[in-house]
Amino acid sequence: MKKLRAFIRPELVALLVLVGFESYLIASSNGFYYIDEGAHFVDDYLAVTHPSVSIGVWQRFGSVWIFALPAQFGAVAVKVFASLLFLLTIFVAYKVAELEQLPYREWLVVLVGFQPVLLDISFTCLAELPATLFLILAYYLYKKSAWRLSLLTASLVFLCRYEMSFMAVLIFLVALRKRRYAALPYALAGPVIWLAFSWILTGDPAWLLREFVKFGSIPKFIPGTSLDHYLRHSVDIFGTIPVWLAIASIAYAVYNRKMPLVIPFLTILWCIVFNTLASAQVFNWTPSVGDFRYLATVGPFVGLLSLDGLGRIMELLRKVPRSTFVPAILAIVMMYAGISAVKPHRLSSFEKAVITLSRRAASDTTSVPILSNHWASMYAVINDDDKIERIVDLRESTYLKFPKEYILWDSHIANSVFSQQTLTYQNLRLDPSVTLIDSLNVGYGWVSLLLRDIEPRGQLK
Repeated sequence: MKKLRAFIRPELVALLVLVGFESYLIASSNGFYYIDEGAHFVDDYLAVTHPSVSIGVWQRFGSVWIFALPAQFGAVAVKVFASLLFLLTIFVAYKVAELEQLPYREWLVVLVGFQPVLLDISFTCLAELPATLFLILAYYLYKKSAWRLSLLTASLVFLCRYEMSFMAVLIFLVALRKRRYAALPYALAGPVIWLAFSWILTGDPAWLLREFVKFGSIPKFIPGTSLDHYLRHSVDIFGTIPVWLAIASIAYAVYNRKMPLVIPFLTILWCIVFNTLASAQVFNWTPSVGDFRYLATVGPFVGLLSLDGLGRIMELLRKVPRSTFVPAILAIVMMYAGISAVKPHRLSSFEKAVITLSRRAASDTTSVPILSNHWASMYAVINDDDKIERIVDLRESTYLKFPKEYILWDSHIANSVFSQQTLTYQNLRLDPSVTLIDSLNVGYGWVSLLLRDIEPRGQLK
């Protein structure tokens, strides 16, 4: 009986459900998270043979190299590897709860693992996932007074989500106050690593700084958000119950003028404020348009605050009959909500159209270059390095470079702020050397395959 009770411990039951659901998501997915992940997967795959891909500001150096090796074995390998990072994140959060001596920590697996957005990116190669692990691990090491390792880990967050290096600043200030001077230089490790590699690969020590400035000046491709965007959608990001439990923890701390989880709270606050300012339409500061996943990085910290809030509420309910069932009831509701909110990631009809026409162009045995700005063109030939080398960015300079070339024009990326805005589809159709081979309409967009073939005497330079 004791063995049976040990097996049905809440954290183990929740973990089994979580692993089972993760396995279903991975097995049922044939695509990627709907924003950006496909392009990140392609860059992760290319980094081994084209390391310069990894130093881009959008690519995020640390994330690329974390996923580069599993990417060589395909998308499923990446999903499995990512899910292991996710489970490790939950384990570290649980160990933090032990160090904080928070009661009811057996429910932390639910409070963190079933947060809708964190669960949705838990099997992706998006940079937010390793950033989440680095943040909670840095805090764990901080609680263990491992100052050098804590600052080193916190600085590595810069390589994945540079704005979340805020926690490294907090730990740096605490270390400075405690006169841990030998540990302070480790706070710069992340930026120095990225800067050094960009310098080595480009030969320009200022390259990375200019890229950050350039990236920040990209205009928004759709209108920005309202100032209450993230607060209003916090329940969609973290889950209704975790948010209200976290609010209970904060309310208790304010009432008693004592915040038990200061660094996690300040990190959450910074994450919300920074991303609100970055995505707000009124400021038009960065290209950010308020993706929910940017806040997923502080999911474990929200879980810790929620756990503290649960303990405070259970203390108030201690004399209420059958109140001991409250955590289990809340856990069941949270698990159901999380599972209901997350679906397998599948290729969209638009992405399938890009893949279909890209493979058609790649089937040309004469190795004609294929100009495309959509990640799915490379994904279409991901297992054939020779064909991958034929995929070239579509821009005016490459358009004029080759005497013969295929052009994969898609209505989303071919002519956008993220690729190029000089060439237009109208330009192509007016060029007498360009022939339309095929065009696919997918309801919310279209994809065309064209062939440009000019006489040798008329080649443009």
